[in-house]
Amino acid sequence: MQHFNPSRSGNAAMGSQDEPPPFPSHIKITTYNDWPFSRYREENGTIIGEGYAFELLKLLIRKFNFTYTIVPPREDIIGNEERGMLQQIYDGEVDMAVAFIPILSSFRNICDYSAPLDEMDTTFLLKRPGTSATGSGLTAPFSTRVWYLILISLLVVGPTIYLIIYLRGKFARDEKAEKFTFLTCMWFVYGALLKQGTTASPMGDSTRLVFATWWIFITILTSFYTANLTAFLTLSRFTLGVNSLDELVYGRYSWVIVNGRSIHTLLPIESDDTRMLVKSKSWGYGYVTREYNMSYNSILKKVKDGRVFILERTLAQMAIFEDYRNKTRDAMDEERKCTYVISESNVLARPRGFAFPVGSTIKQHVNSEMIPAVEGGLVKHFKLEKLPQAQICPLNLKSKERRLKVSDLMMTYKVVFAGMGVGVIIFLMELFTIFIRWVARHEAFRNCCRRNEVKGPSEPEDPWDYPKKTDTNFWIRTPPPVYQMNEEVSHKTYSINGRDYYIVKEETGDQRLIPIRTPSAYLFQYIH
Repeated sequence: MQHFNPSRSGNAAMGSQDEPPPFPSHIKITTYNDWPFSRYREENGTIIGEGYAFELLKLLIRKFNFTYTIVPPREDIIGNEERGMLQQIYDGEVDMAVAFIPILSSFRNICDYSAPLDEMDTTFLLKRPGTSATGSGLTAPFSTRVWYLILISLLVVGPTIYLIIYLRGKFARDEKAEKFTFLTCMWFVYGALLKQGTTASPMGDSTRLVFATWWIFITILTSFYTANLTAFLTLSRFTLGVNSLDELVYGRYSWVIVNGRSIHTLLPIESDDTRMLVKSKSWGYGYVTREYNMSYNSILKKVKDGRVFILERTLAQMAIFEDYRNKTRDAMDEERKCTYVISESNVLARPRGFAFPVGSTIKQHVNSEMIPAVEGGLVKHFKLEKLPQAQICPLNLKSKERRLKVSDLMMTYKVVFAGMGVGVIIFLMELFTIFIRWVARHEAFRNCCRRNEVKGPSEPEDPWDYPKKTDTNFWIRTPPPVYQMNEEVSHKTYSINGRDYYIVKEETGDQRLIPIRTPSAYLFQYIH
């Protein structure tokens, strides 16, 4: 397959000194297990390579007619000048690294890179959550800021209505003016928000206008809330709780990457996104596995354990497709097939390409063929070739019907339990208050009895002393005794505030004051 290269034609016209040396007839290459991009295995005593990188290598073989030998690295990682594939490149053990390696400026002193073959599309593979990241069903229709504004409106409108009513009653001096308390106004505002009726009937025009304005506001607000709540509970669309590195780190998610692969190679590089991962790893949330050649089941098992797997999107799609196909063979229900989900954002975008020793003579030959192939979409074709055309287990399942789950109504249960709990607590407080009052009255009764026992019948008592003793029950007052004015009644009088009174001792031992007036002295016992 021939491609026209203007730079090569121009250089040939200027002189043969700028022509690169011919492509060697045999080269040594290195690669590592990073499926589906590259992989090597031994077959009949010979190491052979597979993956997208070796599909591109076949194009170079057709063009330059050479052979190669694979020299695997001692440690199956990208590495640096001390280990891995880059160590082989740095020491000159091989002529080219056939793998998708991140192009990093900090490694320019170790190796040269080819033209970019693709861009890392790094995503999160995680277990599909049962609920949307937007929150529970009751709070989902509005954002947090809207809920705060509604709360502020409650705290502002109630006092405003009370102030208008108070000022109108203060200055209008209308006997028929409404006299609503502050708590009544707050209860009206709260009840109207929940679309409840009210017994408040304002008389003034200003108060009626405020009431009507609040009702209009509530009508519009509740209409939007009802419509959005219906859409949220009936549609399957939801968002994930982790879509970026910020949400991954500050959401305290546990994550895992493979040691020595592209993502792990980026961690020592100082950048904003890699610093986030390093910070999360220092907090104990990051895990680096050394299972280099992981199967799809191994990847999904770590996700099933509750971790977020950070990996290439193509590999994540292939793992989900394999899991979906296995569950289809087992005749599982449709809603149980899509257990895992992939985030939509690309969290670590870096160009990748082949690697060569510094000053390599074959780099220019490789670029002359790779640039047209990549621009023609060959790498994208390789990525989509092993995936189904239909999207498998997307974030939005787009199902026609959706049954409500317990998790959708969890906030409802919380509100009910919280309200009942507060009601029980208040009820217990009321019982405790009644008990305290009963104890206080009982103690007062016992103290009164002690004072009467200590004083004796001959000692004068306070005529206004309460509570009175009874022979039956403290809570039931006995009717006043009938006084008989006879010889046994003491005729000793006392003058109080200029009036004369008899002092009469009752059968219970209490003393009563009877005014000395002929009609009132005998009628006092009937009208008291």
